[in-house]
Amino acid sequence: MKRGRKSPIPAWAMNDAAVTNVVATYLERRAGIRIAEGSPAERIRRSEDRLWARVPALEKRTKNLISEFCAVRDLVENGARELPSYHRDLQVRKTELAKAISCLDTEISFIRRGAASFLVGVLCWRYRMPRPLNGTDIAEEFETTPFHARKTLSKLN
Repeated sequence: MKRGRKSPIPAWAMNDAAVTNVVATYLERRAGIRIAEGSPAERIRRSEDRLWARVPALEKRTKNLISEFCAVRDLVENGARELPSYHRDLQVRKTELAKAISCLDTEISFIRRGAASFLVGVLCWRYRMPRPLNGTDIAEEFETTPFHARKTLSKLN
């Protein structure tokens, strides 16, 4: 399997103004803003404010999922395979809950660490460094998952 960059560097990746616009557009989509108004800096600020407003609800959902995960885990450890009222295999549900918790944790971390900073950092490490990093190395640099780093890069392109 071929390692490294599979496609050429996007033209916008070497232009600061274009990178700022790409980051602003990405954050607007992620924040659910449909109409882009103002300078890229204003758009980024507005998007990050809207993302920050979601954090309490995301934390509440995470807490609820963790509670359910602990309950399901305890049932599985005690030998239960399925509950009649639940109609699901508990081991499958445990796996689904673990994945959902991980995704929410990644989303909260993305917002708390500064979404725009993360995006610009990922772009710089991938496209502007003399020896560009791959998704795994970028994930280590930003303390996230390789999947999150790769998915972010693909969505920015």
